[in-house]
Amino acid sequence: MRNVFSSGLFWGLLLIVLGLLFFADSYWYFDINVFKVFVGIALVILGIWIMNSFKGSGYHKGESESSTIFSDADMQYVPGQQKYSVVFGSSTLDLSGINPQTDKMVELSCVFGEFHIKLNPETNFEIVSNAAFGSIRMPNHTKSPGVGSSSFNSPALDRSKAFTTIKIDVVFGEARINY
Repeated sequence: MRNVFSSGLFWGLLLIVLGLLFFADSYWYFDINVFKVFVGIALVILGIWIMNSFKGSGYHKGESESSTIFSDADMQYVPGQQKYSVVFGSSTLDLSGINPQTDKMVELSCVFGEFHIKLNPETNFEIVSNAAFGSIRMPNHTKSPGVGSSSFNSPALDRSKAFTTIKIDVVFGEARINY
């Protein structure tokens, strides 16, 4: 599991944003108090770092949990668990073991992150997706619109039998659903 704050990408992007703020403030004469922005960003980072350092607090999730926040994790489907989420992180969720005996719903959400979902094409399922400035790639490699809703049915979908509805919401993130 990799911590976001140990990533060179995070710190590089932070320095670029701060540099652009200084540049914009002096070049285009924006009314931006760069010092206040810098202090605000520093306080937010400190708060996130403190939350992330408490492993038992619910903000640092690992493998086999239902959510990933500010980290990377591989998750497995747990029967009875209906909600899985990724926030400011990356995760892979293996839903290939779903075998619905009765109609079920699994809710997935991704906010500012990457979510990779593995499905079994033999499973009786439908996908209902909603994106807000995000990307959702379905198993047939079609992409959902950046804003809006779309749906996908498994090749084995038979509505006369029990099936699983997978509802996925993506906000400023990316979800890839593969077989």
